[in-house]
Amino acid sequence: MFLTQLLTKLTPFTQSLCNANRQTVLTTAEEKKRYLAILQQNPQDYSVRHLLALVLFEEGKIRAAEEQLRRAITINPDFAAAHHDLGSLLRETGRIAESEASFDRAFLLEPPFSSDYALDSSCTT
Repeated sequence: MFLTQLLTKLTPFTQSLCNANRQTVLTTAEEKKRYLAILQQNPQDYSVRHLLALVLFEEGKIRAAEEQLRRAITINPDFAAAHHDLGSLLRETGRIAESEASFDRAFLLEPPFSSDYALDSSCTT
């Protein structure tokens, strides 16, 4: 699933959230609640918006997930992981041309990202 395939390229804050989640074994609902609470205090936290998008995708809320990824990118246009995950979401929904543009942007920001890159890491193992 999308949430369990989180990229290894995370901001330090995002990685610490993942580590905390792994230690406490939060459910998707608990993660969502936690991220929403953080965003109430700091709506500009693009890393948490990214994580919230992954939870929303896991819940099948594709439009909401896309919105959060796009908001994360608006806040930080250089956040390669969000561009990549938006590309993955768009590919999953059959929007191939848009997905390729997102993958290309991620690759320009951080060359290890490419359109062939497969999500292979887990935040909640």
